[in-house]
Amino acid sequence: MYIVLDTNILLLDANNLLTIAEDYDNPTIVLPETVLDEIDSKKSGYSEVAYQARQFGRLLTMASTVSIDKYDDYACTALQLQGITIHVVSATKYPSFTDTAPSIVNDRKIIYVATLYNNKTDDNTIFVTNDVMCRIRAQAEALKVTDYKSISDVEIKFNKKLEIPEELFDDLQDKDITSVDQSYKPENCNYTFVNKVTGQHKLAIIRDKTIQVIDKVAEKDIRNQDMPPLNTEQLFLSKAILDPYIDIIIADARAGSGKTVTAISNAIKLVRNTNTPYDSVIYIRSSINDEDKGEDIGYLSGNDEKLAIYLHPLEDTLELIARTRLSKSAKNKNKNKLEEKVPSKVDELRAQCNIQGIITLGLRGRTLKNAVVIVDEVANLSKASLQKVLTRIGENCKVILIGSNKQIDNPYLNKYTNGLSLLLNACRINNYSVKLHAVELPKVVRSKVAEFAENIFTK
Repeated sequence: MYIVLDTNILLLDANNLLTIAEDYDNPTIVLPETVLDEIDSKKSGYSEVAYQARQFGRLLTMASTVSIDKYDDYACTALQLQGITIHVVSATKYPSFTDTAPSIVNDRKIIYVATLYNNKTDDNTIFVTNDVMCRIRAQAEALKVTDYKSISDVEIKFNKKLEIPEELFDDLQDKDITSVDQSYKPENCNYTFVNKVTGQHKLAIIRDKTIQVIDKVAEKDIRNQDMPPLNTEQLFLSKAILDPYIDIIIADARAGSGKTVTAISNAIKLVRNTNTPYDSVIYIRSSINDEDKGEDIGYLSGNDEKLAIYLHPLEDTLELIARTRLSKSAKNKNKNKLEEKVPSKVDELRAQCNIQGIITLGLRGRTLKNAVVIVDEVANLSKASLQKVLTRIGENCKVILIGSNKQIDNPYLNKYTNGLSLLLNACRINNYSVKLHAVELPKVVRSKVAEFAENIFTK
């Protein structure tokens, strides 16, 4: 079997050069020379793409040359790397592509090499690309084509509603969830139990297969914060964040669902609690945005302004909390005077809870300790970037990861390859040394317009 890799597969993760081979029986990895040229052009800079390009080069330096062969249609340099055969291939002569736009000539060259190999191997060649347009062009050339997925199934149920008999309903606390729900799966982290007779509801989270009911006392304590939860799902998220037993909380949340506000409000509550080990709130956000600048924001003058556009969600939330605190005071009924006090209240809040905002670009080499760490827009982080973030976590930290698979701006990622999906998928396993807990936030609370937009445009 011959596996031809497109450039985007290797810029997603250079290690795909090796790991993709695990999915096939004794394959040969084929790299068209155009793939090497494209990767080589991406090496400069500090972006994740540049890092992956350099990592790919480092991998190739470890390969040993087996042979260099020339044929009528192409030349092939055969390499061996960690037991895997790699063919670097250049066509003797490419078609003119005179009717092809310059922006897609490279795609045509890569497909042409894949076609040469397919003809040589009697249709025993597969072309792997995550570029849908390139995939369609390759299919038009009668190639076998597939995309690359880190995980295959992203449909996971974290919040579950279950009707139960009345005798069970009255005695749920600390019960083994498998005795109540025989179809329980490790990813079922949050339950709404419904009394079959009365219709009464009880909310609970699952901790090590044990039911932890959110009773009135627990709910009152959860709501004692700057921005109390507005719905059941936010209550689940708040409960998980405040639970000292849980190390990592993952929220798969729609736009406008209140994920950032809920995370920051509960983080502040934890830091203000003298019985916790946390003395700071660290908000981390990817510098990937919908303008496709990657992680590299440059090093020209005005870095504060450049960083600010990525940290707006933190600033907006702190202003909201400050405004809420001020509005509760009888001295601040005048709207204009209240607004004048908001900046100083934000500064006070930032100082009291040691709140910091950073982007993923500057994390290498750091160790974060004694902090509630909030990682926003996780769906825009690749495996490599998310690994970089999580390996910065030191002692006495709680990690909150929030994002949406419907909001992916990184051009090399999709819902099957991004960091958020990988973490959500990890919740299907219950034997990690750290305790994971996932929550879905499907309800839009920002505004009726935001809810309308989500419903219309995400179908």
